[in-house]
Amino acid sequence: MKTKVSVLGACGEIGKILSVLLKLDERLSHVSLYDIANIGIALDASYIPTGVAISGHRGPSEEALRECLIGSTIVVVVAGAPYGPGFSREKAFDKNAKIVSGLASSIASVCPKAQIIVTTNPVNSLVPLVHEVYQRKGLGTPNVLGLVSLDIARARVVVGEAVGVPANDIDVQVIGGHSDGTMLPVLSSVRGHTFADEERRRMSERIVNCVHEVLDAREGMTASLSTAYAIKEIVDSIVESLGGETPRRPLAAFVKNEKIRSGYFSSRLVMDKGGSFSPLPLPAMSGDEEKKYEEILSVLTEEVGVAVSWAEENLK
Repeated sequence: MKTKVSVLGACGEIGKILSVLLKLDERLSHVSLYDIANIGIALDASYIPTGVAISGHRGPSEEALRECLIGSTIVVVVAGAPYGPGFSREKAFDKNAKIVSGLASSIASVCPKAQIIVTTNPVNSLVPLVHEVYQRKGLGTPNVLGLVSLDIARARVVVGEAVGVPANDIDVQVIGGHSDGTMLPVLSSVRGHTFADEERRRMSERIVNCVHEVLDAREGMTASLSTAYAIKEIVDSIVESLGGETPRRPLAAFVKNEKIRSGYFSSRLVMDKGGSFSPLPLPAMSGDEEKKYEEILSVLTEEVGVAVSWAEENLK
């Protein structure tokens, strides 16, 4: 199965790296790049000798965005202001809600059935906002997945280092949401490994703080390399699922989940060949993890509510 992937916000650091990773994937037919900045990276990447076509589309015109999106199977949204020092997730939402809702409106008009991967922060509020856009257009439930594979990748590395096993051999779940206060590494259910309570606590803290470690090490620059890798990992899982294969890496994302009180939650998913997906049961948790889980639901409910309130005030 050949697949077209569109990247919105392709000229940022994450978008550039992701574009190269996608150009190297021969399962794809076309990588389509959109940004309001100079899109010359598309020409640059076109000289990477693979069988994957690549095109660039410079906004802000609606026609350029439409041309980018036509025929897309997967749309990756990386556009927006990054989270970083002095720029909280609340400030990020104020700036990025308008950007992401506008892009979502175009996606809904041009390729409404596409798998939409939202990587722009705050993911916990922007994924519900995409749902609000579709709802107001009368299009039902969009196939929108918020990025959490980055949190899982970090958890695999932290656990792998602790047990002396290659990170790729670690099977660990991170559930909840994509922020410090909503991320829950379920370390009591790591396959093949058992940890004392204190060791679990230390590893959980490090997994949650990985983003700050990288921001400090890069003097405020975003974690672009690992983020681009994590986005490519979820693209891989979607492509494999749409092709009827079992994903090499379990598909996990922050999605609408009406079985959970917050209405949205990150967990593992199963996706069929038609692109429909549903959350799998949550992993078994320790007593401390169950307590954290309940706390997370309250925070997520508030963060989802931010999106709903913004949509009521700003979307027609």
